[in-house]
Amino acid sequence: MAPLLGKLRVLAAQSELDFVSLARASGILQAAFLPQKEDAVPPRSLAGVIVEVFRVCGEAEMHASAMLEWCPAALKTSADVVWGPPRPDFELMRRVKHSFDPQNILAPGRFAGGL
Repeated sequence: MAPLLGKLRVLAAQSELDFVSLARASGILQAAFLPQKEDAVPPRSLAGVIVEVFRVCGEAEMHASAMLEWCPAALKTSADVVWGPPRPDFELMRRVKHSFDPQNILAPGRFAGGL
């Protein structure tokens, strides 16, 4: 977990954001990237930080999965921004969703990978 925290701290510093985290013994890490001043970071910069967090967590040596719990509504432009790139188990997720929702009427396109 220490290498991941280090990379996230560097990312925050490069983006001129404050970084706070809470690590649990179960291995769950909650992290927040906060503007140093109110409205100091334009949404496009935050979108880049979100993409980079998903990329860093996706590195094989990190053994981490990211989930975006909250961001400004203006950044929630697609499922890919909110959920990140499809994970290796995406095909299984797609099949499970299809078994419960074969007509794709329950929140189409709003889940990971556009499910």
